[in-house]
Amino acid sequence: MSHSRQRSVPQTIVAVGFAVGERGEGIAYARIRARGCQSVERLTFRVDPSQGLRERMGAYGAVRAAASLLHRKGVKAVTIAVEDRAIVTDLEERRSLPQVLTLPYVALRCSLNRFGSAALVPAAPEDVADLASRARAEVALAVAA
Repeated sequence: MSHSRQRSVPQTIVAVGFAVGERGEGIAYARIRARGCQSVERLTFRVDPSQGLRERMGAYGAVRAAASLLHRKGVKAVTIAVEDRAIVTDLEERRSLPQVLTLPYVALRCSLNRFGSAALVPAAPEDVADLASRARAEVALAVAA
């Protein structure tokens, strides 16, 4: 998914790794690179686990949480990389989705449309592996507690 209005705005690059627990609690870590600086942010989100497709809904929730954070920080142009290639294809092809994904799809599109320029791209596994591992460990610890 790519949407552009302004070309001269510095691009922020974000890699997102996430995990979702059985009850729908989600944790995402976003590695943000902008203007030569890098930071990692912890984000939380929820999905409805009763609807099925928990991991796929988790991808939508994680990217939306990252987009919301970036918008609050005043980011105008962003490229978000996520390991779940299905979500990238969903947005690029505007294909028919299971009904349970309709609302997350619309909410994510709205979140991305708030930027002057936004792109969602597939991440190489090595770009998000550490972030996803951290999120999975945290979700597992919450379940064990």
